[in-house]
Amino acid sequence: MPSNAFLIHKQFKFDKKVWAFDYNLACSGYIYGLAIVRGMIMTGMGQNVLLITADTYSKYINKNDRATSVLFGDGAAVTLISKSENDGIIDISLASSGNEYESFYIPSGSRIPKSEVTKLEQTDNSGNIKTLENIHMNGFAVWKFISKTVPEQVNELLTKNNLGVNDISLFVFHQASMLTLDSLIKALKIDNSKVFINITNIGNTVSASIPIALKDAENEGRLKRGDLVLLSGFGVGLSWGSLIMKY
Repeated sequence: MPSNAFLIHKQFKFDKKVWAFDYNLACSGYIYGLAIVRGMIMTGMGQNVLLITADTYSKYINKNDRATSVLFGDGAAVTLISKSENDGIIDISLASSGNEYESFYIPSGSRIPKSEVTKLEQTDNSGNIKTLENIHMNGFAVWKFISKTVPEQVNELLTKNNLGVNDISLFVFHQASMLTLDSLIKALKIDNSKVFINITNIGNTVSASIPIALKDAENEGRLKRGDLVLLSGFGVGLSWGSLIMKY
């Protein structure tokens, strides 16, 4: 305590009328965050919102766990969202499945308090070493889940808005892994030129991956104002969310 939002509030010397709070969601965090912000603006609770998404998974990863150590990168992104008369976020779809939470989680915490036992290293069947205080990820289970649910959600969102894959200028998915991105591209039958990928440069930066990708795409000339964009985030929870917007 307090949560990071209040430290940001202090850092920028915001007025007391500027209210702050944290939320915790990881891989789908940017999409859920945009949904929260959209609701706040549409109900008149705010006009300008600073959405900060940041994760430092390095502190939860055992360097001897190849399932996680080669994937993740620490990252942060800041997005300013303002009320506008022009088109912005057109539609959002969110979903959750708590039944699969053990596919990607940290066992020790409030439910299993840290102790000398939780610090003991264990070796799994694949030779990966980790403790109960480290991230435990069943990569195949997560990939299988995402490969089925995300294409379904994206297709439903497109159909609902009378759009097809070819109507979207750019798809920006959470940069989970190349295996995941390739499977989504194949399942949705998207031309590779319409999908932005930067995971090879910075790894999986969790909740910051989509906004970092948006900025990189803009810098590379792949994204411009007015483009119709589809964003999709998925992971911890398990949770997944997709949205269509005019950039």
